[in-house]
Amino acid sequence: MKHLANSSAPEAELTISLIREELKSRKLFLALHQVGLDDCYFQPHLDALILDSLGITEHTDDLFGQYDEILERHSKKITADGNSVTKHANGVYGELMALKETHPECRQVLSTKRRKEARMIVMRGNGEREGFGEDVWGL
Repeated sequence: MKHLANSSAPEAELTISLIREELKSRKLFLALHQVGLDDCYFQPHLDALILDSLGITEHTDDLFGQYDEILERHSKKITADGNSVTKHANGVYGELMALKETHPECRQVLSTKRRKEARMIVMRGNGEREGFGEDVWGL
C-alpha cells in the first residue's frame, strides 16, 4: 500500500503512517463519543510521537493546541476509504511541516531537501496544492 506521493522520503513515510493511524483513531473515538461512550482508557495518543518524528521536541500548550486543531479538523473529514485517509494524512503532514517552520518553539530550520519532500507530498497528482501557496513554503 502506497501512502506517499514521493516514496523516497522514508522519514516522511513513517510520520504519515502515524498520522493516518491517529486520524482513524480520532474518527473512531469521535463516533463512540457521539453515542455516549467517553473517556476510554484504550484510546491511543500518538501526538508526541508524531511531533517528535517531525523533529518538533518542544511540546508547549500552544503548539499542542494548534496540532490538535489540525488533527481534529482532518479527522472529521475522513471517510471509510483509504484514499480519503491518505489525502488527509498528507494534508496534516503538510500543515505540520508549515507549523514547524513558523512556530516560535520550532526554531530548527528545515533543510531545502526536507522542504522539497514536504512540498512533493502535499502536491496532488494533478499538480495542485492541498491548500498551501508558494508563500507558505517560500519555494
